[in-house]
Amino acid sequence: MIIQQNSKKNPQSLISTQIAEGRNSVHFAVLSVCVFSFCCLRFANSDLHLFRSCKVIFETRMGPSPSSVLYHGTSLASTLAMIYFSRPGSSLFSWHPVLMTTSVGLLMSQGLMLFSDDFNVFPVTKRSSRITLHWILQGVGMVSLYLGFAAIYLTKNEKSKPHFVTWHGYLGLIMILAATGSSIGGNILKFKVKVPVPKKTLVAVHALAGKTSLLVGCVVLILGVGASDWAAKEMNLLGRCSVAAMAILTSGIVVNETRKIIAASKKSDKK
Repeated sequence: MIIQQNSKKNPQSLISTQIAEGRNSVHFAVLSVCVFSFCCLRFANSDLHLFRSCKVIFETRMGPSPSSVLYHGTSLASTLAMIYFSRPGSSLFSWHPVLMTTSVGLLMSQGLMLFSDDFNVFPVTKRSSRITLHWILQGVGMVSLYLGFAAIYLTKNEKSKPHFVTWHGYLGLIMILAATGSSIGGNILKFKVKVPVPKKTLVAVHALAGKTSLLVGCVVLILGVGASDWAAKEMNLLGRCSVAAMAILTSGIVVNETRKIIAASKKSDKK
């Protein structure tokens, strides 16, 4: 009798556990997106007061600022955490989170940070050298992005599952399209291909598409670790929070750097 009762209770307890995990994932995703939105709005209307205060108090000529250490440390830690929890090679799907996080959170973000005086960690000062290194990082990042997309696409084909049915999937597709457009524009500028578009317009579109793809990619990462069944089962809270923190920091820095560029262009126009 006891065995029968336990066997009857097991399905109910399993369902309740799955519901609880689903609610936790949704709560985590909503909280992350709220923090993400707040940080973007806050950074867009300020000069990163927290980072600037840390820089004034602690920065020395012997090393990078604490804000830079915080960002790059989080970026590296989140990528390593994703590699640890995904166990790349254990399945075809396992390559998807690893390659996507490496692309967005490490390669493409570092390629953009090259043009920031506060967050560039590479010993490169000449703009031409920065452009070349940017091209290399973005190129490797795009290869990683396409391979990560191929991994999830083939996995869903094998399991006969539909594609692009969640916000994670929709925004992921938008990110890939924007990154591809930015990459095409960047290569046209790099190799001076003649196109019927003014160079100034091409540069603006390239920059806008690149930053848009990175911002959307950060949202995709947050949704990936916050609202997916895989992350809820395979990753602990610390690993998921590290990826979300990296995405939030990256987004805030991109928004702030964009605001600085717009402010500088307005000043030059007035002159």
